[in-house]
Amino acid sequence: MYYPTLEEIRKHEKDGNLMPICREIVADLETPVSAFLKINRGGY
Repeated sequence: MYYPTLEEIRKHEKDGNLMPICREIVADLETPVSAFLKINRGGY
């Protein structure tokens, strides 16, 4: 997987290009429902 730096993202942003952004979350103790509820309440 490609992990662009913030500088690379900002460069592409200025060009009007879309770039998917992902974040790794350690979830070995999470269920899909508990992970969804945490993400849904914000802060991520």
